[in-house]
Amino acid sequence: MPGPSWRYGDLILVAGSGHPQLAEEIAECLGVPLLPREIIVFPNENISFGCAADRM
Repeated sequence: MPGPSWRYGDLILVAGSGHPQLAEEIAECLGVPLLPREIIVFPNENISFGCAADRM
């Protein structure tokens, strides 16, 4: 089921890793998809964040 449509397209939710369960609950309440994401923490504490929107 598609989510709400706005002036610039469909609304999507992108979340980090702080509270994944809360992100899922918010997405469900809004009726929008939660984009899959990939977070890599390197040994030097740098962080790489990628999500499906990067490939849209």
